[in-house]
Amino acid sequence: MSERRHATTDVRRIAVYWATAIGVIVVFAAFGDRSWQGNAGLHTDLEIIATVLAGIIGAMALARFYSKREISFLFLGCGFLGTAFLDGYHALVTSVAVQAHMPSEMTSLAPWSWSASRYFLSILVFLSWLAWLRGRRLDETRWIGDAAVYLGTAAVIVGFFLVFVLTPLPPAQFPAFYFHRPAEFGPALFFLLALFGYVRKGLWRRDLFEHCMVLFLIVSVVGQAFFMSRSGRLFDYEFDIAHLLKIIGYVCVLTGLIGNALAIYREAEQSERRFRSAISSMQEGFALFDADDRLITYNDEYLRLHPGLGDVIKPGVRFEELVRVSVERGKIVEAVGREDAFLRERMRLHCNPQGPILRELNEGTWYLINEARMPDGGIAVTETDITELKDAETALRAREKLTRQMLEPSPVGVLIVTRDGKHLFANERALEIQGVTREQLMASNAGDYYADPALRVRLKDELYRTGVTSPTPVELLKPDGTHYFVILTSTLTEFEGRQAHLTYLYDVSDLKRTEQALRDSEARLRSVVDNIIDGIVTIDTSGVILSVNAAAARIFGYDELELVGHNVSTLMPEPHRSSHDRYLANYLTTGIPRFMGAVREVEGRRRNGRRFPMEVAVNEVSFGDERLFVGIVRDITERKEMERLKGEFVSTVSHELCTPLTSIRGSLGLLAGGVVGKLPRKARALVEMAEMNTARLINLVNDILDMEKIESGRMEFRFGPVDLKTLVEQGIGANRGYAEAFDVDFVVAEAAPGIVVRGDTDRLTQVLANLLSNAAKFSPRGGKVEIACARLGAVGRVSVSDRGPGIAKEFHKDIFGKFTQADSSDARKVGGTGLGLNISKSIIEKHGGRLTFDTKVGAGTTFYFEVPIWDGPAEAAGGTAQRRGLRVLSR
Repeated sequence: MSERRHATTDVRRIAVYWATAIGVIVVFAAFGDRSWQGNAGLHTDLEIIATVLAGIIGAMALARFYSKREISFLFLGCGFLGTAFLDGYHALVTSVAVQAHMPSEMTSLAPWSWSASRYFLSILVFLSWLAWLRGRRLDETRWIGDAAVYLGTAAVIVGFFLVFVLTPLPPAQFPAFYFHRPAEFGPALFFLLALFGYVRKGLWRRDLFEHCMVLFLIVSVVGQAFFMSRSGRLFDYEFDIAHLLKIIGYVCVLTGLIGNALAIYREAEQSERRFRSAISSMQEGFALFDADDRLITYNDEYLRLHPGLGDVIKPGVRFEELVRVSVERGKIVEAVGREDAFLRERMRLHCNPQGPILRELNEGTWYLINEARMPDGGIAVTETDITELKDAETALRAREKLTRQMLEPSPVGVLIVTRDGKHLFANERALEIQGVTREQLMASNAGDYYADPALRVRLKDELYRTGVTSPTPVELLKPDGTHYFVILTSTLTEFEGRQAHLTYLYDVSDLKRTEQALRDSEARLRSVVDNIIDGIVTIDTSGVILSVNAAAARIFGYDELELVGHNVSTLMPEPHRSSHDRYLANYLTTGIPRFMGAVREVEGRRRNGRRFPMEVAVNEVSFGDERLFVGIVRDITERKEMERLKGEFVSTVSHELCTPLTSIRGSLGLLAGGVVGKLPRKARALVEMAEMNTARLINLVNDILDMEKIESGRMEFRFGPVDLKTLVEQGIGANRGYAEAFDVDFVVAEAAPGIVVRGDTDRLTQVLANLLSNAAKFSPRGGKVEIACARLGAVGRVSVSDRGPGIAKEFHKDIFGKFTQADSSDARKVGGTGLGLNISKSIIEKHGGRLTFDTKVGAGTTFYFEVPIWDGPAEAAGGTAQRRGLRVLSR
């Protein structure tokens, strides 16, 4: 409702602004009497009215500045006061009596003295907005001094006076122009800028003065730009209308100032009423004294706390008189018998307030006095009745005596200690537990006995926050350095008039040492588990999560404690989620470890429902009769993404290289073959070398493509019956060129007929070609490479043996890795990318078989692969690669 009312007010005021601007122009321009001709007397009367109004406005604005310290009012006050002087000066020098003595003609003196006043005011009003704008970011009262503003405005005013008195002025009116007085647009511009600034401030929506300032600026802009600028002669219609509009503008500003002053006065009255209402409702006695130490106001509670002084406690009475009468009437107990000394001491404390003062009246009333010096030099006095507290203190002392008698014989150690650690009481059992005498304990601080000072701080904070500490195991130290353990519990109490805490000590040293050893062991184990990067999840035989480490909670997006007590299927997506309990029950019933002990790649489910790839290894552990399952979880999302990106990159780059490399190789082949004529010997050698290296690069690209196809699952396999003997014979024939190039012989050592395996002829030929080429490259010149095929149970085996240097033991685990060479020096001699064996192993594994080797350093190596025997219907077994072109893989 309030916002709607404010919005309505905003619309109304905007309408008023537009109506004012348009109305003034229309009324005075369209309906005015153009034949009007005023005179010097009317002009003087108008200027006198304007001078009086400007002077009043300036004085009120400066008063507002010094009361509220709003910097914009400093500029407004100086602007309107200066304008009052300039308007008065304008009225004086243009009067008939004075004008005759001036060095300028009336036709120049009147316009220029008018313009000087308007320039001065418009600039100062514009500066008032700039001052407000800067004052928002800086200290309102410090970024510019009022003396500087006064001196500046005074200098400008005196300068104008001197110019008009001493200098003949040029013409100000130009009848030939449409705007006869163009100089009037200068003040109009500054008024317009100030109007823009005051509208931008936005205060016109709520503040009456700001609203009136906007009206003043609108009237000023219209008067300057639409009327005075069109004045063609002195005292014509436009001339007098401009003066009238100036007065109207001044009335607007004065109305705003008066309205704001009334609002401030009403606000002050409301504040006074609220202040008096507040002190009347206070439960403490309150009195306020002025800088002369005379009573200004007080509440009923203050009067009640001073019985028998109702005839003295009146506004205007001095504080010293109140104290003197109280002493003379025997109202203050401690003043009896030392009246003069007490009066001097009380006045010293009153004049220099330092802290609370405790007083007892002869009626048995106790009250606490607090005094504070006010910014204006006065003193505020607050008095609180604490009679009930003093009575409670007396009763407390009696209870403390009884407490000592009850706690002393207790079989439990009992201590009473202050917040800062000072011992107030200890029974004999507490002294025995702590291994000290009573004198030693009373001379020591409670914090000296804690092995962990931070624990004492925590317990003390809890105690003084909640009033009690639950039983807590604490490690303490005896004076001789011996460690001992107690169960400690404390409650807040008061003892000997001081706030303290009552502490009970139960000696549990032997038990605590055992518990501490267990906790240390558990903490070490937990620290190790929490710092493992892999997630660890422990479940029971029902699938309920018993514990997770920090890594597991982070992987699945939960807090650690959130998962405990929930079924582990919560972390699985469908269909595994619904089937998990059945898998677990089947294992517990049959004992068949379907998934136990192996690392599997599965999908997990995060808290937000998103699936992600992970590796999981589950093992069973036992604690006595309890069977538990521990799962090790690794998030492989980033790894999978990197593999995908790598595959896409390799595939894209390799495909982009294949076509140009094939063209280059073909062109080099044509050059080497003499298509363009016989080449010189040196040129031919260079072409052949380029052709050979191009072929090697094509092989590398094709290897990379094959590797990417295998990893992405896009390599095509067409399984059928394959005769191994035929495969070997065709493979030897296809790779005979390699044997000749490296001066070795391919020899079939064994080739039993009728061994038919399930396989893809092209892919198995590709693997065999790789093994033959590798054997040829790494065999000594003149050596032999033996090839054999045989059946071993349910698999068929093909082996390739060379008499090369063999493979060193340290390379065995890496030989089937990507870009791996058993000997980098040999690789430089024979070439190869190190991808062939990796691709071959992947192809054989896709057949459900295996590729491995036997080697002896210095004696040679045998690589062999095994694939399952064909168990389908009998049909012609092929061995020729007809569907896809054969290619040798680079080792």
